[in-house]
Amino acid sequence: MTQNITQTIQTRIRLLERRLYFAYLIIITLILTQVGSFVWSPTQASNELTDSTNKVIKTRGIITIDDQGRERILLGAPILVAKNRVRIDLARVKEV
Repeated sequence: MTQNITQTIQTRIRLLERRLYFAYLIIITLILTQVGSFVWSPTQASNELTDSTNKVIKTRGIITIDDQGRERILLGAPILVAKNRVRIDLARVKEV
């Protein structure tokens, strides 16, 4: 009886080891596939950098607004007009 139990346990261990081996193979294959797709496939960004037919975006300025509606980042030349802008008004700078 003990020999029968030992044989059953050894058979189950071999089966589990085989399943684990195949699971490792599948995981390694998936990882290598993902890495390969990122490394060897051309991305849209790289295509845009090499494509000389793209149009150029021209703008006088960009204002980034936060969740409360305040202007946070102002890009442009000359300095953009913004209602919360403090740096260009010396009186408001002294107030704050």
